[in-house]
Amino acid sequence: MASCLQLPQERVIVIDVREDEVALDVLLHELPAEAVVGRESQLLSALGAVKGVTLARDARVSADGVLGLIALPQEMRSELLEKSGRMGQDITQRVRQRVILFPTGSEVMKGMIEDTNTPYLADELERMGYRVKRGPILPDDVDAVIGAFNRAIEEGYGLVMTTGGVGAEDKDVNVEAMEAVCDQVAAPYVVRFERPSHRHQKPGIRVGCGRIGITTIVNLPGPHDEVVSCFEAIRTLLDASPPMIAAAMAHTLRDKWGHPDGHLKEHGHDAAPSG
Repeated sequence: MASCLQLPQERVIVIDVREDEVALDVLLHELPAEAVVGRESQLLSALGAVKGVTLARDARVSADGVLGLIALPQEMRSELLEKSGRMGQDITQRVRQRVILFPTGSEVMKGMIEDTNTPYLADELERMGYRVKRGPILPDDVDAVIGAFNRAIEEGYGLVMTTGGVGAEDKDVNVEAMEAVCDQVAAPYVVRFERPSHRHQKPGIRVGCGRIGITTIVNLPGPHDEVVSCFEAIRTLLDASPPMIAAAMAHTLRDKWGHPDGHLKEHGHDAAPSG
């Protein structure tokens, strides 16, 4: 029966066998519609082929949830799969057009620095047809940022952007939070320090991009001119792979900072650009 549904055998479990009933569980979070739609006759044939099983004339499949599609008539299979495919594409497109923006950092939170990045990004993205929400300012705390990312994913945002929090100090945690949440990640170094000062706790400064499901998370720098430069570099790449997006940002910043090889020898506390 697992073979009939094109599922791994270990994911289809017999949980009860009675004189007139066999009960099974399918241990999967997601199930492709094409695997189950209109499969009742094939499932019954597969069950009837098991030694010792005799099918009654009125044998049928009773299923809950998406498995209920098994009992649909075979002639409806093509029509339903076509409709479900269109619905899935429409939902995916709607999710991808939803954006949430997160400024980060204690300086922004305390009002020491004006957040000019969120208004700029919101305006640019809305002009491109995105529906934008301005999220709260995130603290310099990796668990808090991870929580914000997970909530954004659960709430159906296809694009999550942070500004700031990508530097080399221990308070800069946005790239690490992205890496903890996403399945696909890319976080190239913009610069590496040959001789770090006590101010920097990391070997360099990174920007990042990751993807989980259909949600993309982009870690932009903090300074406004750098945000503008990076956004211009990725404006047409927002549906591209995380490595392409991250590489475009890193290349832009290396050129801007005048360190095309990505290495920087520090001679003082302020020798490196701020993240």
